[in-house]
Amino acid sequence: MYDSLPFAVDYRPFGIPHVVEQTQLLFFSALALIWLQLNGLYPSELKSTNLDSEWLYRKVWPSMYGKLAHGISQLRQRFMDSAKSVSFALSVPLKKQANMLLMPWPVREMLLAVILFMLYLNRPIWLIHGHP
Repeated sequence: MYDSLPFAVDYRPFGIPHVVEQTQLLFFSALALIWLQLNGLYPSELKSTNLDSEWLYRKVWPSMYGKLAHGISQLRQRFMDSAKSVSFALSVPLKKQANMLLMPWPVREMLLAVILFMLYLNRPIWLIHGHP
């Protein structure tokens, strides 16, 4: 694997010195543990209950998720109901009066509107197409 790298690497993870060092660390830590237990200096095990954080996602989250999902569902339903009533109230006046902008326009009037808009922007049409 190290031969395929674009630069030379001197590190060898499982060389003899590395393996000897790790074996010495393991041996002397086991020796220290045995010595502590034989001399009574190593603390004895206590009967206890360990509470890990995994109970959060096993117990608490499922119970809270159901309540939270129900609350969000009710909130969404109330929002949708009010949005429907507001949109209906706003659409009634538009249906009663004919809005000129919503009706189809003839090409002549549309062309006039585009020309006036281009002149308003101070960009004459011949500058866009490049003709004098």
